[in-house]
Amino acid sequence: MILAVFLAVAMSGLVSAVAVPCSQLSAFGLYLKILSGAVVVAILGFALIAYSVPPHSITRPFALYAALFIPLGVLYALTPGFLVREGAPWRSIVVTTAVTSAVGVPIWWYYGFLIICWHGDC
Repeated sequence: MILAVFLAVAMSGLVSAVAVPCSQLSAFGLYLKILSGAVVVAILGFALIAYSVPPHSITRPFALYAALFIPLGVLYALTPGFLVREGAPWRSIVVTTAVTSAVGVPIWWYYGFLIICWHGDC
């Protein structure tokens, strides 16, 4: 649980650090590119970690586990993304991102555990 809280705080800070300047510059496209790049880096990092463990191969459940990062990217693309698109003030972006992280990241965290345990990898 404490790891999910730490992850939510970290994600909130990172997304806010990107969303606020993009909002001030009216650069919604840049925000989406940075966000999608972060999701790709997370998936590749997960792939490298998973590949380093024997049997050193990519399996079908691995593809499902890597795809678990996509809903998190969609969550941040929608919720703070609408405010970035409108050019909202920084305070509302930070508060909205914090609330989104406080609610969405723990749900995503436990959903991921549910999917992983459903496949028998607990």
